[in-house]
Amino acid sequence: MTEREARRLLNRISKMPDWIDSALTLLEKLVKARQNQFAQHLLSAIIDTLEVEDGKLKFSRKNKRFLAKLNEMQSSIRSSTFSNVIARLQENISHIISENIVYYGVITPDKKLFKATTENISEVVNSRLGLKKDGSLEKEGWMQGMLDSPEVAKTIKDYAHQAITSRSGFESFRKGLKELIEGSEGKLGAFERYFRNYAYDVYSQVDALQNKLMAEDLGLVYFRYIGSVVKASRAFCLRKKNRVFHIDDTKSWGDEPDNIAKPPNYDPLIHRGGYGCIDKIVYISEEMAKALGYGKEPDQYKPYAIKQFANGGEIITSDLVDVNLPDYERVYNAAYAFARLGHKVEIKPKFKNYLNPLYKAVYGDLTGTSYERRNPDLYIDGLPYEHEGYITTNAKRAFKNMINGGQAQSSRIIIDEVMLTERYMKRNIFDRITREDQVIDEVWILSGKEVRLLYKK
Repeated sequence: MTEREARRLLNRISKMPDWIDSALTLLEKLVKARQNQFAQHLLSAIIDTLEVEDGKLKFSRKNKRFLAKLNEMQSSIRSSTFSNVIARLQENISHIISENIVYYGVITPDKKLFKATTENISEVVNSRLGLKKDGSLEKEGWMQGMLDSPEVAKTIKDYAHQAITSRSGFESFRKGLKELIEGSEGKLGAFERYFRNYAYDVYSQVDALQNKLMAEDLGLVYFRYIGSVVKASRAFCLRKKNRVFHIDDTKSWGDEPDNIAKPPNYDPLIHRGGYGCIDKIVYISEEMAKALGYGKEPDQYKPYAIKQFANGGEIITSDLVDVNLPDYERVYNAAYAFARLGHKVEIKPKFKNYLNPLYKAVYGDLTGTSYERRNPDLYIDGLPYEHEGYITTNAKRAFKNMINGGQAQSSRIIIDEVMLTERYMKRNIFDRITREDQVIDEVWILSGKEVRLLYKK
């Protein structure tokens, strides 16, 4: 199989993240319309029910009974108002499931096995969603929970309870409740927030669950990580987009320092980049994996940004960088600290052999300098910096080792926090420069994701 043939097989299913994004946009418009309708119905019912005196809500027996029945009132209005939103959710999920079935049907040679797998997995997915065989909702199922919108119901009831117990003005209460439900300029309504929080995750997790179960049944252990590059894309995901992996490669994903949005029960094959991840895992055959370059070292140096800050700072990396190296997390933290201050920071790869043709592409500017053949960890605003950590418990030895290791790679050094006085460290640096003729231009101290300047020439 050629790379072109493998890409053609993936072409249709690779468009799924963009389809989900479009489907969500349409769903949000529908939710907004139904949200406003819900507000109108609820406010009409309230006007006819609440007891008011001199323009203020009374803390009366009648109004207490209203609070006791408010959830029931909301449920009745919500069931009729939002039923088509739930229907749209079901339609969209069915489309996702169908598209996956079409894709795996194309790449699966054993059609008999595929049919059995499809039926079994559809049953599992429907069970997770709380859907009966006829498509109706299970009473305690996930879909029924979406329709019940318990978080929104509680927010509305709490607001009404506060207004009645504090004897708020009725008109103020009415306007406030309307804004709470419908939102205002620059502020989402209660149902918009609720469905936005949960709808995308259910689309992507149903998709991921179906893919994972089908891959397990069909014996597929390779996958491609796909998704468009958008403003919301996370660093973790940007490093993986359009690359091919084996499922064993994901075992360390939960420990990667830029995987910052993962849930407590993180499963990399389901949750990928964590809450709200907009990407998709598509399982492929071993033949497709090889055609798409799995196992081959990158043969090009293509830097790309994985994190950007409002002040112009950014973190840049490339596929040549090995995130599994022991010091990667601290190097990433150093990059984050400087980028957050507005600097452009590139995390550089390590080369065991400076004769590698890619070495010159990455470190060509070191040619002819005393640092030729070196591998400094970072370039900050175009200048090389080396980060050094330590493992010894002897603070003075740790400082000595970090400065020695750092200046072997660059005259600009970033060291980990060490329990020594700045006076001692500055004197040590000054002695190195004046007595030993060492070249040290800058020394920074890294503490977590914060840096401070210790010395600058």
